[in-house]
Amino acid sequence: MHRLKTASLLSLIFLPAVVLAQEIHPDVQAALDWQLPKNECKFKLKRSSDVTGMERKYKRAMKKYEKCIGNYVTGLALEQKKMMAVAQHGLTQAQADTIMGHMRDIQTLLQMSESQSATQPR
Repeated sequence: MHRLKTASLLSLIFLPAVVLAQEIHPDVQAALDWQLPKNECKFKLKRSSDVTGMERKYKRAMKKYEKCIGNYVTGLALEQKKMMAVAQHGLTQAQADTIMGHMRDIQTLLQMSESQSATQPR
């Protein structure tokens, strides 16, 4: 009977440690729940009958669009860095696979963005 009480007390002492070990760090959970943000950037050019003003409007609209895309890509790169940093909290293989999938998605978009910006005339 004494052994049973001792075993019960020990299990109560170690139970919080087991429960805490199974909790997911908030940064890890955020990386697991991450979803690709929608790219809200749109190239908007208002039509005009003034031909000379059209080039200026086109350049202004393009500059605004490129700035928006730049901010979107920068945000993705920051998200990727955050995901790399969550490994310090410890990950299960399934968590690591999920986060690596997110990072591959981001890397693909970053590479596409780089190739598109390299081929566009300035």
